[in-house]
Amino acid sequence: MQKKSNFAPNRRLRRKEIQMISVEGLKVEFGVKPLFSDVSFVINERDRIALVGKNGAGKSTMLKILCGMQKPTDGVVAVPNDTTIGYLPQVMKLQDDTTVIDETRKAFSSVTKTGSAGLENIRRSYARWAAGPGAPHTEGRDL
Repeated sequence: MQKKSNFAPNRRLRRKEIQMISVEGLKVEFGVKPLFSDVSFVINERDRIALVGKNGAGKSTMLKILCGMQKPTDGVVAVPNDTTIGYLPQVMKLQDDTTVIDETRKAFSSVTKTGSAGLENIRRSYARWAAGPGAPHTEGRDL
């Protein structure tokens, strides 16, 4: 007998409803073996998070679910309408001359075409993120 899943694939929310990514009751099973179950969390707009766990714990699976690339066995992932999630795979085939910024642009290529002003904005945002809260502002031109 097959169980009915309550999974709502990356349900989009109106901005007034919620201003964060919300995960509720996420469960992933491969066959009868559970990878994880009853996982719930929220990611607020300015949160900085780290996903840490041993090999095989489901870190990459969780990221793929957040991006809508994989479906969980059960649970709900809610993402605001104006939020874009980019995903760079754990194992990538890179060219020696490809930069982190170039790979980031590729990850978002399906949702936006980034001009030079957009690339500069990505560099500044990355520099602020890398510096951490309270750090002096940097332009991030050497990224």
